[in-house]
Amino acid sequence: MADSGQIIVLGGLIDNQLVQNEQKVPILGDIPILGNLFSYKKTTKVKSNLMIFIRPVILRTPEDNLAITGGKYDYMRQQQLATRKQGVNLMSDDNVPILPKWNDKLAAPPPFDPNAPESAAPAPGTTALPQAKSVSDADGYPD
Repeated sequence: MADSGQIIVLGGLIDNQLVQNEQKVPILGDIPILGNLFSYKKTTKVKSNLMIFIRPVILRTPEDNLAITGGKYDYMRQQQLATRKQGVNLMSDDNVPILPKWNDKLAAPPPFDPNAPESAAPAPGTTALPQAKSVSDADGYPD
């Protein structure tokens, strides 16, 4: 057991590899006894250790949830903007989706209803997530 924010080590994997490599001059390296003068042997030992660490954070209030979620949402949006600015796009510039600015009023979409028409309005009491836009302002990037 751990308190919120404490680091836990789940375990690890240890891998040991022994790599043997031999290089020799063709024909001369195959001669018994004298062949050792024309060959090179190398043994390499590689040890890898993978440890798994987790840091659980318990979100006790809606404000905690909004703070953590908002920070991660903003990080993803900034990554999209940086990728767009670098020009590393797999789509044309006019179709590159960018997440809208985060606000605390964003809510989860309504539950899926297979019988509802495609243009159904959001459920009462909820706000639909705004769609990503490709419209840009003066600096070329959405707000």
